[in-house]
Amino acid sequence: MASISALARSGPITLVSGCEVDKLNPCGHLLKLFPLPVTRLARKIEPMATIESYHAHIYYDAETIDRARTLCETARDKFGVDMGRMHEKPVGPHPCWSCQLAFGPELFAGVVPWLALNRDGLVVYLHPETGNVMADHTEHAMWMGAKMELDTSIF
Repeated sequence: MASISALARSGPITLVSGCEVDKLNPCGHLLKLFPLPVTRLARKIEPMATIESYHAHIYYDAETIDRARTLCETARDKFGVDMGRMHEKPVGPHPCWSCQLAFGPELFAGVVPWLALNRDGLVVYLHPETGNVMADHTEHAMWMGAKMELDTSIF
């Protein structure tokens, strides 16, 4: 059986005992990294659902509709996203006026950071389309600005 220092020289070694994770550095010195419950190590990671597309809903009211229209039209022109109608009443599960921007996963890395930096105080509600309507609008959703309550009773 090899000694601990010989094993350590062959590369980092992780030791798990109880609720602690220790690592031996290449010199054989024991390093305490952080507490980590064993149950966390055994947690099952669920496979990622296939994301077909994304919807970004821009929320606004009578006072902010012009800013929202400018944001949506600029996103459409800059990224080629599909821009929906500028609704002047709550539609679907949305609690206020909104406009939907629809785009594929390949545009996510460009559109989402751009919206984050250019939303001009407007609330943006973003969710994927995986085929699980309830989860997409709740568990999988992201908010920029104030989080609002959706009417999920329609799903």
